[in-house]
Amino acid sequence: MISGGIDRDGYIEYRFVSSFESFRRILRELHRADLSFRVNRVVRYKPKGILTETQERILLIALRAGFFDFPRRVTLEELARGIGVFPFTLSEVIRRGLYMRY
Repeated sequence: MISGGIDRDGYIEYRFVSSFESFRRILRELHRADLSFRVNRVVRYKPKGILTETQERILLIALRAGFFDFPRRVTLEELARGIGVFPFTLSEVIRRGLYMRY
């Protein structure tokens, strides 16, 4: 999840990055839990050139590894070990990469 909050109509709004498979799984789970929801918009991620090469590479690796899935398929520590960086460093790269878009 990238962000969450309450919109002007009082509804809870979430924004997240996931693969299409994960997105469909989330919708199925919401439906199974009998929760009312509405999908406002689905967009395909298109790099805008504002990420560094490292940020783009790390975010793509994290996405493919399931770091943004719910539930996560890989922890920050596992992902960091696989990439060969410290967890804190990976956390900072991901955080800065995600929030540079806004």
